[in-house]
Amino acid sequence: MRDAAATAARSSASAQFTTQVSGLTVMIGTVRERAAPTRLATLSMTSINGAEQVAVTEVVTRSTVYVNMPSLTAAFGKPWLGVPIGNLGADPAMAQLYQTAALPTAEAALIGTADTERLAGKATVRGVPVSRYVGSVDPASALTALAPAMRQLLAPELASATGIIGFTAWIDAQHNIRKVQTSATIDGELTVTTVVITALNRATHIAVPQSSQVAALSA
Repeated sequence: MRDAAATAARSSASAQFTTQVSGLTVMIGTVRERAAPTRLATLSMTSINGAEQVAVTEVVTRSTVYVNMPSLTAAFGKPWLGVPIGNLGADPAMAQLYQTAALPTAEAALIGTADTERLAGKATVRGVPVSRYVGSVDPASALTALAPAMRQLLAPELASATGIIGFTAWIDAQHNIRKVQTSATIDGELTVTTVVITALNRATHIAVPQSSQVAALSA
């Protein structure tokens, strides 16, 4: 897992993801993440609450998560809300919006701290031969083992998790993660995030919102 985490940290990727809570799909979307010159990511998502579906866009930098959605624009008067990475866990009501666990590098870094792992077979993902691994992560151990930037990004999820985090990872011969699924009990509910890589190391342009378009989240 550590080889796969290291490879992901150097890679740019595009992916599709789904988040389910207690068996219900609450978020679906796509993510694009670039490795250089500065790591950035953008997520285009649909938040699902029963029959209601809301479009959400996020841009993730090393220091800030920028969120765009209609209700926030109406409330704050600007297209984007800027949330410092260190404050992601401050507002439980918004926690579901922060899909930072769907970032390929975040998932890779998390399973790179695995306490247990084993080869569970061979498969193909989008036509690529892969090895399938299953394992588990202890949230407290992961918080200690993660690099500082990734620790901040994943801290709200890890702090809310009860018991171990299970995972299945599909990894190709070059140590690229092609698909990863994590499952954790968060705030008493089973949360399953599935990320499928659709492209690796393609040129990716991601625009960070201009400061004039961003409202700051009050502490």
